[in-house]
Amino acid sequence: MISQSLILLSAGGLFDFGATLPALILQFVLLMVVLNLVLYTPLLNAINTRNNYILENLSQSSDYLAQADELTAKYETELKTRRQSAQSEIKQVQKDLKVIIEADFTVVNQLTSSYVSDITKKIIARNAQLFQVMFGENTDFKELGSYNLSSQLFYNLWFPYYSREKRQTVKKKRGAVSI
Repeated sequence: MISQSLILLSAGGLFDFGATLPALILQFVLLMVVLNLVLYTPLLNAINTRNNYILENLSQSSDYLAQADELTAKYETELKTRRQSAQSEIKQVQKDLKVIIEADFTVVNQLTSSYVSDITKKIIARNAQLFQVMFGENTDFKELGSYNLSSQLFYNLWFPYYSREKRQTVKKKRGAVSI
């Protein structure tokens, strides 16, 4: 065993600390410096640039979202006030239209009542003339004008048996002047 350990520790053995170990360390450090300059620094710069770009975009987007929220709140309040004003204006217009319609209805009612009263007066006057023709004592058909034909039709329809001569005799009996 001792002979084996001497072999391992002797020159050119497994743990030989000659010039190769410092050369390996120097090569490793040199490789790290070259890789750091050539590869890691540009890669880290690109990663940092990308991170900064992402952070700037996130801050801009948060600013835009805050502005959008402010504008949304502003427009919602403005929309709410405009809706309320529009609803109040609609209610006012409805009230005005109701007043106008009620005024129109009263005018129409007055016109229809005046027309009805005029027509009623005409009908009553016509009936009075017909009554005067039928039962009146001093009636001349020539004085009635346009009512002459209607009076004659009325007498012919309602009193077909009552002829002109009989009317004259009835009038004479009453003491009226004959036609």
